[in-house]
Amino acid sequence: ITMEFDVPAADAIVHAKQLAKDGQTNEAISALRDVIKKNPSDDSAWRELGNVYYQINRKDYAIFCFEKVLKLKPEDKTLSDWLERYKGQ
Repeated sequence: ITMEFDVPAADAIVHAKQLAKDGQTNEAISALRDVIKKNPSDDSAWRELGNVYYQINRKDYAIFCFEKVLKLKPEDKTLSDWLERYKGQ
């Protein structure tokens, strides 16, 4: 018997943040990808996934995720400015 539960995206993101904080980055990435698979327009999940990739020094993946956030929230000037500096490093 297999049981599946739908966890609200916000709860899943909070859980993923805790996983990342605890050093379980692969699990955090998997959890966030699941959220994004269900809702590709979830800018919070994309942002957190970018944060996890940033934390583990995966610059290419982090940039990809943060660019997704900016496509969804182009008014986020703070992220836009930070991302331009980050790309230049």
